[in-house]
Amino acid sequence: MERKENNDNNYTLKSSDILGEVDVDIKVRMSLEDLRILSRYLEGDLLTELDETVLRTEEVDSMVEKDYYNRIREIVEVVANGIYKGLIDTEKVVIDELKRRDISKDEILELMTKDEYDRERIENIYRAMDEMNQEEEEAKEIFDKIDIYGKMVLSKLKESAGEELYLPLIYKFYWMLYNSMDKSGELVFTENSIEELLNLDREGVEGFLDIMSGIEVQMGNKRGRVIEYYSYLNDSTLKIEYNIFTVNPRRYTGMDREFNIGKPEDVEVRFVN
Repeated sequence: MERKENNDNNYTLKSSDILGEVDVDIKVRMSLEDLRILSRYLEGDLLTELDETVLRTEEVDSMVEKDYYNRIREIVEVVANGIYKGLIDTEKVVIDELKRRDISKDEILELMTKDEYDRERIENIYRAMDEMNQEEEEAKEIFDKIDIYGKMVLSKLKESAGEELYLPLIYKFYWMLYNSMDKSGELVFTENSIEELLNLDREGVEGFLDIMSGIEVQMGNKRGRVIEYYSYLNDSTLKIEYNIFTVNPRRYTGMDREFNIGKPEDVEVRFVN
């Protein structure tokens, strides 16, 4: 359908504008056991049955039927992923509460698992929670050791950070740049060393560096991004160009006579595209 507002601003409103993707919140009250059963069914039996149905429709001439079952399969997978995430989040809360009560790991595994499927998942969650706690402790130590300017950058970054930003990882990377003896603003990582440092695969590293490239710092009379540019020189060698003044302004004062470091409270941090 078409809607005209005036002669100079005409546009067509399509059905896809109305029926496109939206956030859907569904609240269901159920026991943890029922949530586990539902998640296992969606991820296992139902998706397997739908895969078989999709294969059978390949022999059918009707494109409508093919499209229908393909869409159903895609929708169920999205729902299954959402349910599984809800399961993981719920089990994290339970594990955290049990740990607060000084229940041992072995006792938690005994209480929360009925079979190997549950045990593997709970062990992975427990391990991930321990690693996250350790990384958060390391982040606190980094914050305590870094100078006042670094503290201001990280504090303001924390204030404006969204849920997609994992701050302990940013602190670790910032600390590495802060301690670098490099004077050129360039670092080269070989043999996938940055993947090991950040505990990310290549795709994760690229996503993380994209985030760091979007962080802009105003320090004294200079403004710039933490990371200006990064590129892979080959399959296993990564080059990063960064602004030294954004991570270690005191050291940068000896490299640029025109640089005025300014007051710590005047430091500005923002996210840019």
